[in-house]
Amino acid sequence: MLKPIAMSAGSPGRDDKARAGSDEHVSQQEQNGDIYWPLACPRLHRTTLRVASLHNLPKRGERRPQYSGSRGACHAHVPELSGTAAPPDSSDPSSPALVFSLHPIGGFCAVSSRLPLPPRIETEITTEAITKGGLNAIFDQNIYCVAAEPHATLLRIGVTQDRVQEVAYATIVLGKLRPGYRVFQLRGSQHGTRIELCHLFVHIGVGGRLNLWQNPRQMRIQRAQGGRRFKQKLEEKEAKHVEELASLREELARLRPSEATSP
Repeated sequence: MLKPIAMSAGSPGRDDKARAGSDEHVSQQEQNGDIYWPLACPRLHRTTLRVASLHNLPKRGERRPQYSGSRGACHAHVPELSGTAAPPDSSDPSSPALVFSLHPIGGFCAVSSRLPLPPRIETEITTEAITKGGLNAIFDQNIYCVAAEPHATLLRIGVTQDRVQEVAYATIVLGKLRPGYRVFQLRGSQHGTRIELCHLFVHIGVGGRLNLWQNPRQMRIQRAQGGRRFKQKLEEKEAKHVEELASLREELARLRPSEATSP
């Protein structure tokens, strides 16, 4: 993941934050150049994942690394890093559950199974296990992911087997998810190699929510920015009134000579 633009020296976002440091309510540390990130954000990004189904999860003890595909040649260089195939220990399908967790570089984030968000904010949530549904588990459940900085927040989806151990996972930048139906190919938790035929089918919706979880420092910066914008509007109105007054004076100067010569 790239560093957020607002954290780069000389970026417009950083300049805006530096100007915010001129307000008396902003701390002396911010005035000295230790600019705070992330900025105060009035609205949060919301991603809704409707988890439809999980397909072809490996059975207990089974290892099914995917060696084919466009990057199949990579497995020939260091084979031990790709894992080895192994048959299942038993023929009974497992009972999988999904673990959704958010990992932010910065900013508020929360994951929940309902909206509005509950009073107790969580960054990890686990679904109910589907009994013996490892081959084709139907979840049909909504998961709501909320983040102030979605492009600096990672969404990790883990798959646990019989609530004992994690066997597969997928990791996505939250802000990169586009609306519509999506298929996530899962990776094995041991080596990170893609699992042959193992997919999670979801529908993604994108929206926003009002940010009610700003910390005190963000609120001070937002108030400083609001005061600066208010002052800028006053200056613009004052300049407009001065321009109108000058125009009226010019018009009056043109009318006075005609009044002096009139009978």
